[in-house]
Formats: sequence, C-alpha cells, structure tokens
Amino acid sequence: MYFKAEHICKSYDGRKIIEDISLELKEGELVSLLGISGIGKTTLFNILSGLEKPDSGHIYLEDKDITGQTGIASYMQQKDLLMPYKTIIDNVSLPLLLKGMSKREAREKASTYFKQFGLEGTKTQYPIQLSGGMRQRAALLRSYLFSSKLMLLDEPFSALDAITKHHIHDWYLEIMKEMRSPTLFITHDIDEAILLSDRIYIMAGNPGRLTKMFTIEGAKISTDDFTTSEVFITYKKEILKAIKEA
Repeated sequence: MYFKAEHICKSYDGRKIIEDISLELKEGELVSLLGISGIGKTTLFNILSGLEKPDSGHIYLEDKDITGQTGIASYMQQKDLLMPYKTIIDNVSLPLLLKGMSKREAREKASTYFKQFGLEGTKTQYPIQLSGGMRQRAALLRSYLFSSKLMLLDEPFSALDAITKHHIHDWYLEIMKEMRSPTLFITHDIDEAILLSDRIYIMAGNPGRLTKMFTIEGAKISTDDFTTSEVFITYKKEILKAIKEA
C-alpha cells in the first residue's frame, strides 16, 4: 500500500476528537473522507500532514514511518490562501523557492504547468483579478508543486457557487487522470464525493471514527452523464443510509 494511517487517536483538553482511525491509499488513487462539519476531519488532516502528532498510531508512506513529519504531503485548505501582493506565477512557484530553487528557475518550472492547469494568460495577474475557480486552480498547482507524493485537500471547492463548482469538477477529473497524484479529499458534499472519488470513507460519531467504506466504480467521463445515472443515485442512497445509521 502506498500510504496508510493506522489506529490514529487524538484528544484535546481531555476530550477525544478522533479514535482508532485507519485508512489506506493506493498510488494514483483519490479517496474522500465524507462527514458532517465538526466530526474531526481537519484534525485528522493536521495529523496526516505532520502539523500535529497523534496521541497514538502511525502514518506510513511507501512503508516509511512519517508520523509527525512535515514537508512530505501538500495540504490545501478551504481558502486558496494566495498572497494578494504576489502575481500568480510567484504564488504558485513559492514551494519551489522554499526547496532552494532560484526565482528564475522556480518561475520557469511552474510555467510549464500553466497550460495543463488552465492558467494560461494569468502569470502576471494578481489573485484579485481572477475568478474563484481560477484561484482554486492556482492553489491546486501550488499544492502539486509543493509535493506530488501525497495531496491533502480540505474542502477545496466548498466556497464556489454551484455552476463554477460543476465546471471545476469536470476540469479536476481530467487533471487527475494526467497527474495521478495520490489524494485524500475532505468533503461534506455527498455528490462531490461520489463524483470525484475512487473510494469513500464515511466519518461519523463522537469521537470521530471511520464507520464504512464505499468503492465507486464506473467511468466518470462526463459529470452530467454520471451524476444522473442509476448507479450514481444508488450510491447516494446507500451512503445516506450509512450516514444515518452511523
């Protein structure tokens, strides 16, 4: 298994937030954590990214214990967090600068991905000049350049309106086919989880636990075709039932 977390537990001020969480991720796979707000998903991501240490449990990447280590996984939160005073090229090339590249080298390398990420013509623009969807594309590219070994995305599309989200879902499915970066994706949107994921973990309870796992099968060539299909509706019914019973 490419990435796995085993028996992760975490408490704050004597209150247990998450308990005995184990999950795994294959290379090139996108796996979602689906659950209501406040269930402990972000706490889990803080641990998986190395920003916090678990009270117990371990995290492995390619069989190497990376528990508590930062700089291995890229972590994109709900807000794009682009620096308003930097151009888009300088925003997305920041991870490369942190890795020791010169500004020229970092800009050149980042530039090679602009067409692939649909960011052509934005290099010299500032975040305020871009739409919400374009800013999310820039933030995703920055995350990818930080680390393509493992991407942790915490509700990256939740702030977008429905139409923009629909378009970026189409784009994201295509970019994932090309990039094949192993990705864990937090969402509380059932449709989004079914649409984007290879597998879905249901997170529920107090403290938060993983209560069920679904494997999503079926080609997602067109989001319109897939989201109106019988198989999509069946998955949604089964997931709603699992959440209610958790």
